[in-house]
Amino acid sequence: MIYKHILIAITLAIISTSVLADKKIPMIDKKYNGKYFLISNKKKGGINLVIYKSVFSTETVYSKMEINCSTGKYRKIGEGINSESDITTYTDKGSWIEPIYGASHYDVVKFTCK
Repeated sequence: MIYKHILIAITLAIISTSVLADKKIPMIDKKYNGKYFLISNKKKGGINLVIYKSVFSTETVYSKMEINCSTGKYRKIGEGINSESDITTYTDKGSWIEPIYGASHYDVVKFTCK
């Protein structure tokens, strides 16, 4: 009985820190609506680790970002083409960036932090 309660608690903890795959990200620029999808969102230590895809006519781009919802800043830490498994994580994560209104990163940050 106690194992059942532990298993339920672990399952709920995992679900509460992750967003299930392929949630459509609403975009300010309407020509991109229906082309950006959240694949995963895992929160650890106040930072969201997000993977999303951008579906275009010739390819699908998979991007990995760290988002700090407290500051509203992000940094892109990886990218891959046509497969989530092809994401290459950058060795240098770079600086935290403030997203620019109208840019796709702005929409991803806004959606993640809502």
